[in-house]
Amino acid sequence: MSAAPAQDPATPAPEPSATTDPTPAPTPTAEPSPNPTEPTTAPCPALPLAPLGDPGDAAQRVTMEPNSTACFTVTVEKPGLHRFVLDGGVPSLTLSSGGTPVSCPLLDERPCALAVGTYTLGLATSDYRLSDTRLAVVPLMAGTSGCPDQVDSGFGTAPTTGTADGAGIVCHPFTAAPGELIASKIQPQGAFANVNAWITDDTGKHLCSVGYDCVLPAGSGGYRVLAHLDSSVPYTLRVRQISHPVGCATVGVNAYGTAPTRVSPPAECKTFTPAVTGAYHVRAVQSSGFPGTLTLYAPGGRICEYTVSCQLLAGVTYTLITDQDVRILVRRSAAEGCENVALGQPHRAALGAPGEVDCLNLPVPQGSQVAVLAASEDAGVTPDLSVVDATGTLLCWTEEQLSSGACGLNGTAPYSLLVERGSRGGATGGYGLTVHRTDEPSDCRTFPAGDFTAQSARATVRTGTGIFGDCLTIPANDHSARELIRVESPQALDFRVLDENGRTVCGGDEWGETQDDCALSPGLSYTVLVPGGQSDAPVEHTLVRRDVTATARGCVATAAAKVGAPSASGAPAADGTLVCHRVTTADARDTLHLDARYTATGNAIGHGVYDAKGKPACEDFGAGCAVSGSTG
Repeated sequence: MSAAPAQDPATPAPEPSATTDPTPAPTPTAEPSPNPTEPTTAPCPALPLAPLGDPGDAAQRVTMEPNSTACFTVTVEKPGLHRFVLDGGVPSLTLSSGGTPVSCPLLDERPCALAVGTYTLGLATSDYRLSDTRLAVVPLMAGTSGCPDQVDSGFGTAPTTGTADGAGIVCHPFTAAPGELIASKIQPQGAFANVNAWITDDTGKHLCSVGYDCVLPAGSGGYRVLAHLDSSVPYTLRVRQISHPVGCATVGVNAYGTAPTRVSPPAECKTFTPAVTGAYHVRAVQSSGFPGTLTLYAPGGRICEYTVSCQLLAGVTYTLITDQDVRILVRRSAAEGCENVALGQPHRAALGAPGEVDCLNLPVPQGSQVAVLAASEDAGVTPDLSVVDATGTLLCWTEEQLSSGACGLNGTAPYSLLVERGSRGGATGGYGLTVHRTDEPSDCRTFPAGDFTAQSARATVRTGTGIFGDCLTIPANDHSARELIRVESPQALDFRVLDENGRTVCGGDEWGETQDDCALSPGLSYTVLVPGGQSDAPVEHTLVRRDVTATARGCVATAAAKVGAPSASGAPAADGTLVCHRVTTADARDTLHLDARYTATGNAIGHGVYDAKGKPACEDFGAGCAVSGSTG
């Protein structure tokens, strides 16, 4: 069907006939065709009001040429909101009554409040052809046919199903009272469609958007869901009563070291009533052990949207919306299922079920500082660690913070270490860890003092799967004021040197920094931490610490030469080894230019210059520089 060309508003319109067919266009002749935008005296055909749901024959098909206009007559029988629906085209729409424009912005997108009367609906195209577009006008008020039986808002009931019409408005009523919390969702099935859906009362006005939580405001009459899907597709609709949920399974707190709760039969809704006010860790868990999707509601609405740690009140029933397993943990230390761990001793355990969380009580006082060195066992899990205090407050959670000994326990004692699966490895399996207190002298094995001779003392440490890392002690009475600590093995190694207060004084990393200059205070001991598990296969590393002050051992005495004199020899015996030259001069006012260069045997890729107190005299390890102020 084609709409009639628009009529001249100044020309009285004849009475509309009973047919809905538009007036046929004049037969073309050899004379030039009139401009299609010029008004004619043809009447606008009637466009009947469509019911809710399937619009049936009330949806008219319209075809228009580019840069043309057309019109329909719409008779409103009952005052209220009406929706003008287009399926398959986007012509410009205007509405008038008795020649006076009716103000309805975005006429094809938003409902328009109309009084009883007759209206002219104008359509206009620009530089495109409108082909077989369907057009309907749908009253949105209650009492209009096409709104089927009530939707069941209880949990565990099947979703309501239907097939939308691109030129129609879907309608489904449901029973609820003002002030109640409702969750709703409509989803196209099998094909894409844009959806505009809202909750309304008898008037058809927008009360809440579907897809979002809604505390129902007082309305006129009952409540309904109205929706427009812009293509004819099947859909499902869920309306769920959150304030007084029906059909939910009851769940409780999980002890640490146990599997998440799986309800039988499966339920999309669970309820939980805490016995004690406090912090709880509430999470849905997939079969892989990774977090699932969960929405948590208090009686007044959604809570804890961006965190899994929630403060919940005793005696209040909370609603959990998820069809996955649920894990609810008491986020405070010394909770049910927590085990004790000894400082400095390897602790081996296993996660026996996907989503399980283990808890270890930390035997340290408030204000202390700890390191946790962890690794997976063969075919085990890569543990993800976090530390909480007695109130459930999260204190430390990054690998860098925990492995470097920088985890400060400043919250309320006692404290616990929580262990769950990390992003790598399996969902279940073994793991191991060691906890060290780093704010007091350690009882780790001794890191012997080395020198620049070929027989220098050294320490060996191992990393890899199943190895928790290591720790070494630099004795208080066996170090200089400044030492160079160096990794002398092919693989890079992460290490940290901490003083007796747990403060990091120096260190290297696994990304290539294999040595560091460390300022060590007289009379204090130091702890060297080496994290484990950085590689799949076990790897053995060598660490050497050397005095770089005036008391350094194993250095070659090398007198400063005049400009033009031959360079001193002393190429390292092998790649990665160090040669020490104690450069002397007769006068501290002399300026010495120091550099290392290529030789016939290879390239000196790096060198460092230190003064008598061990402080670096050149900015970079490897760049030449000029120094003065010392005789050696």
